[in-house]
Amino acid sequence: MNLSAMKYHIIPFGCQMNRSDTERIRTVLDSMGYIETPRDDESGTVIKGIVSCSVRQKAIDRVYGKIRKWNAAKTAAPLITFVSGCVLPADREKFLKLFDLVFPIEELHALPDMIRQYGVAAPGHPPSPRLPTAPKSPPQFPASPPASPPRPNPTSSPAFWKPETSMIPPNAVKPTGASKPSGR
Repeated sequence: MNLSAMKYHIIPFGCQMNRSDTERIRTVLDSMGYIETPRDDESGTVIKGIVSCSVRQKAIDRVYGKIRKWNAAKTAAPLITFVSGCVLPADREKFLKLFDLVFPIEELHALPDMIRQYGVAAPGHPPSPRLPTAPKSPPQFPASPPASPPRPNPTSSPAFWKPETSMIPPNAVKPTGASKPSGR
């Protein structure tokens, strides 16, 4: 393969933040010497990635459609696939089985090393030697998501949520009832 013509293709799906994250990933790949291509079926494309938003179901549906196509194309040519963006834990677990690399944008600085782990040399650089042992597993999202806020009290009205801690100081006088204005 001609190393000077190695290409990449990235697709942002979902929110506006994903477009910004896509630009950041482009900057890293460009600095490695890869050339962006606007088409994902162009020959010489060795890296294909998606920056997606798990919150939007339509975006996730599009991710699954693309990765099926890309994984089928892996039999014809070498290819590394990745997904990044705001990915929910349930989607992350599924993506780990479908993509070569799954990483949060906070791990972007490690992308060149992740690509080298797969034995792909950046254009103009020799490939990293392959180790006789299995490569390290790619970086993943943290094992547990941040703690969620306390759940609503099931005995309270479903339209309102009573927080665990009261905002009223314990020595404050609470009103006992609403007084009706005297209409005159």
